[in-house]
Amino acid sequence: MASAKRQPQTPQAKKTETDGYALVLKGVKKDYQMGDSQVHALRGIDMRVKKGEYVAIMGPSGSGKSTLLHILGCLDVPSNGEYFLDGDDVASMPDDQLSTIRNERIGFVFQAFNLIPGMSALENVMISLQISGREEAESRKIAMHYLNLVGLGARADHTASELSGGERQRVALARAMANDPAFILADEPTGNLDSKTSVEVMSYIHRLWEDHKVTIVMVTHEPVVARYSQRIIRLKDGMVESEERNKVFYNHDGAHIDEKSIKLK
Repeated sequence: MASAKRQPQTPQAKKTETDGYALVLKGVKKDYQMGDSQVHALRGIDMRVKKGEYVAIMGPSGSGKSTLLHILGCLDVPSNGEYFLDGDDVASMPDDQLSTIRNERIGFVFQAFNLIPGMSALENVMISLQISGREEAESRKIAMHYLNLVGLGARADHTASELSGGERQRVALARAMANDPAFILADEPTGNLDSKTSVEVMSYIHRLWEDHKVTIVMVTHEPVVARYSQRIIRLKDGMVESEERNKVFYNHDGAHIDEKSIKLK
């Protein structure tokens, strides 16, 4: 009796160790030469951040937070080790490619806001879109959408110098989100704000994370701010000292929620 004809099988894509992760660092080291001395800023960082995850990085001065942030933001490259962003090996990319990655796939929120004082809130958000090649009309529409999301639609025509610190940081957040980045990198986003305004800004960041499922990596020295994240990574002397999940953390209304109620992408 003739054997049954075997059906051809559809080949499956090979899984890699970066699948499902927005960011993967393997043995990342960074050394600097200062005069006759060599500074070992990072001493072999291993880190994975899932797509849609919200992670806080903490540590004392000199722990390597700023150096790690620069590498994550493609502002610097490791001396040794590997860094994969959405599966792409960015550690080995030339400067022009890193510039494209920064413009198109990373949204930055800085402690000092980094807005242009004489430009309106709308123009400050539009400029990043136009640098990426968007037409003016499209840039305006997208910028207004994100300004409305952070509660500043009515202040769109005010210059950055006319806005409060909290409003400036919300403009910076709208600018960071405007290009639909792969992840948001926030460097001490509440460092220049008072306690009340910090809660307000963190609430907007958390709401955008909840609604857009964007990956967020936030550097902070404030434990209360770190509680908005799902996971805290602590650095010491250029190494990962510890990691812990926030079993109960804050939502955008400042209420506590259980980690089981949040599903990663």
